Amino acid sequence: MPTPYRLPLPYRQVDVFAARPFAGNGLAVFPDARGLPAPLMQQLARELNQFEAIFLEIDGPSRWVRARIFTVDEELPFAGHPVLGAAAVAHQEALPEAEHVAWTFGLGERGVLVESWRAPHGFRARMDQGVAQFGPPLSAAQAAPFLAGLGLEPGDAHATLPLQMVTTGLPYLIVPLRRRFGEARIRVAGYEALLATIGAKFVYVVDPEGPEGRTWDNQGLVEDVATGQRGRADRRLPGPPRRPSGGSGSSPSSRGPAAGDPASSASRWRRTGISSRCRSRATWSRSPTASSRASSRDAHLRLPLRPPGRRPGPRPVALAGVGDHHPPLVRGRGAGGAPHPHPASSPADHDRRL
Repeated sequence: MPTPYRLPLPYRQVDVFAARPFAGNGLAVFPDARGLPAPLMQQLARELNQFEAIFLEIDGPSRWVRARIFTVDEELPFAGHPVLGAAAVAHQEALPEAEHVAWTFGLGERGVLVESWRAPHGFRARMDQGVAQFGPPLSAAQAAPFLAGLGLEPGDAHATLPLQMVTTGLPYLIVPLRRRFGEARIRVAGYEALLATIGAKFVYVVDPEGPEGRTWDNQGLVEDVATGQRGRADRRLPGPPRRPSGGSGSSPSSRGPAAGDPASSASRWRRTGISSRCRSRATWSRSPTASSRASSRDAHLRLPLRPPGRRPGPRPVALAGVGDHHPPLVRGRGAGGAPHPHPASSPADHDRRL
C-alpha cells in the first residue's frame, strides 16, 4: 500500500558541543517536516536512535522555525542541544548567504530566541532560554532515595549545595556531589517515577569543583555526553541568589573522562536571561548506508541523508560555537570519509566574529 508521507525524507546528522566530528552529542535534524504526523516523527526518532531528533518547518523570510523534539521514547517540550543544532541547519538550508540570523523557534506555545552566525567553515549558534524556575531544595531525608538510586550515600552529597529541581523548559533534578562523581549512575528501575514525584524529568549529577556534569536516559543504559538545557540549569544552583543581578559573566561546563567522550560548552549570564554558546559539527552521510540500514528494519522508511538534487562528494557542514578555550573550527567530511583539515583560527578570532 502506498505511504501517504513524503519519502525519501532528507535529514542531517549533527554533533553538538563537539570539538571534532563523531564527538559531542549526536542529533538528527529534519529540515522539512511539513505534514509529518507525530507518530511518524516518533518512529523516525526510534529508528535513528539518537538522544533526540528535531523536526522543523522553516520560514526563512520571517526567521520563524516551528520545531518538535523527540527522544526514542517521547516528545519533549524543550531541549537545548537540538535547538542549537537545528538553528545552524536552518541557517544553511534557508538563508545560506546570510552572515547572521536571529530566529524564533516555536516549541508548542513557547517561543525561543536563537541566533546563528556563518563562520569560515561552518556556523555558530546561541540561544536565550529565559529565566530558570526552581523547585524547593530537598531535605536530607527527601534526597536520600534519589542518591540511593544513583548508587550513592547521603555523605556523597555536597555539604552546602542541595538537591533541587531546576528548569528552563525541561525539568532536571540537579545533584551536586562532593565525592564519588565518577561512580554515580542510575542503578534502579523506576527512577523516572521517582523523579516525577518532585516534577523532574531527568537527573543531572554535578561536580561543582570540576565543573563537570553527567546525565543518562532514565533507565541508566546510555550516558548523554552533553546537552544544552541542563547545562544551563546547573549554573543556577544553589538557587536564585547565585544569579548575577545585572551585567554579564561566564561559566564553563565540561564532560570529562567519566563519559568517555569529551564535550564542552560555555554559558553567559545576561540581563534578559541565559544565552548559551556551543561548538557543533554536522556531516552528511550518503544514501546507500542509510537506506540499507533503514530498510532492514522497515521497508517503508527509506531515508537517504543526501537531499535529492544535490550531488554526492565532499560536503563540509561544520557547526561551531565560540569560547575562550574551544578548539578551532576545522573539518568537514570528504568522499573517502577522512576529515578535511582547514586552517585553524584562534579563540580571539572566534570572539571577534561575534
